[in-house]
Amino acid sequence: MIHRQLHSSDSFSLEKKLKLAVKTAETSTRMSKSSQPSTISPITMVMIPQEEWKSLLDKLDRLAEMIENRNASDRDAEWLESEAARKQLGVSPKTWQNYRDQRVIPFSQIGRKIYVNRADLNAFLRSHRIGEVK
Repeated sequence: MIHRQLHSSDSFSLEKKLKLAVKTAETSTRMSKSSQPSTISPITMVMIPQEEWKSLLDKLDRLAEMIENRNASDRDAEWLESEAARKQLGVSPKTWQNYRDQRVIPFSQIGRKIYVNRADLNAFLRSHRIGEVK
């Protein structure tokens, strides 16, 4: 099996280091292939510097956060039917009707169907939040 330690002080460029690491992994895979069952496929390993790895992980974390934020904004853009909104607030049909008559919560009406934007419902709930007693 071929072994070579890769140090940043070596005169190899990053590209050469990666090629050497891949060749080493492929060589060790071929050498151990005879002892492996035929159902296992060979594995190619790539070694990258630790700083590059940390940078990649940071980018993946930011990407995951962006996806999570987008999913949250998609939930806020959701429209609920009147009955679902009323049940989420936990108010009676008459109270819900009063809220709509007084324009307490914005809504849309198409024909006889009433829809409420989840973001508006959440804003209403936040505005009526009772804080802690100090």
